[in-house]
Amino acid sequence: MALLRHLVAPQLFGLLFLIPYSRATLYSGYNFNPLEHLGRVSPYFEPRDAQPFAPEPPHGCTVARAAYISRHGAINANDDDYEDWIEPFLLKFQNHNSTDWTKIPPLNFLANYKSPLTPDTEPEIPTRIGELESTQLAVDIGIRYPNLKLHSRVWASAPPRTFVSGQAFVRGFQTDDNPINLISVFEGHQGGANSLVPYQACPAYHEGNDEAKTYRELFTKPIKARFNALAPEYNFTTTDVVGMLLLCGYESVIRGDSPFCNLELFSPDEWLGWEYADDILYHYDVGMWIFAQ
Repeated sequence: MALLRHLVAPQLFGLLFLIPYSRATLYSGYNFNPLEHLGRVSPYFEPRDAQPFAPEPPHGCTVARAAYISRHGAINANDDDYEDWIEPFLLKFQNHNSTDWTKIPPLNFLANYKSPLTPDTEPEIPTRIGELESTQLAVDIGIRYPNLKLHSRVWASAPPRTFVSGQAFVRGFQTDDNPINLISVFEGHQGGANSLVPYQACPAYHEGNDEAKTYRELFTKPIKARFNALAPEYNFTTTDVVGMLLLCGYESVIRGDSPFCNLELFSPDEWLGWEYADDILYHYDVGMWIFAQ
């Protein structure tokens, strides 16, 4: 036993010594960014812990043809997010005048806040940043594969968010010598398929709204309590909190940033709460839960 103790102790000491050093090294350059924890609303980003793959083809090979499928660039807002959360919050906020926001940090920005989304805004139209994303993708493909044979046609579904993204892609891909025709593909009942909502063909499909709602109420409860202690006349609800969280993402791809992303407004744990609620929604929506039934 004494021999075993002498053999194990130095190794255990080394392990205990390395743990705090490794943790400090791992997180020393990390700054929490809410835009990376918004689930479906996060603007495009590449995770820092991802192992990048070299885009070059194998040695001796040249890429002459490729098929790319891209959904769309960043948009003003999804219809459901706007109608269910953002619009109700904005209407309530615009009609409320009994709170002096200037005296309530970190909500004092609301004193002069004007939303980029108005009743006249068409939610699902790509923003300028969204169009830039599509154009940049086309430019990147052209630079990455200089021997790529340009096609004379690009197909896009009819909804504006995809067709406008297709137009932006074509602008970055075509040349004076090789113009590209953008073809609109209508999707409807007569077409026999709908690639955007294929679940309508599945009678057993289950939406995850109920499960996500249960967790949303749980993680927003302390946020509502904190905000209502600061501004009791406003009576913050779950709808208000979710609308504010969503505006962080959508406003960022319209204006370039958003005051709703302030970490003094929502803590990292609260942003992770929203991210997990979205995970629950899609787990029951289109995730592994479906295959377990």
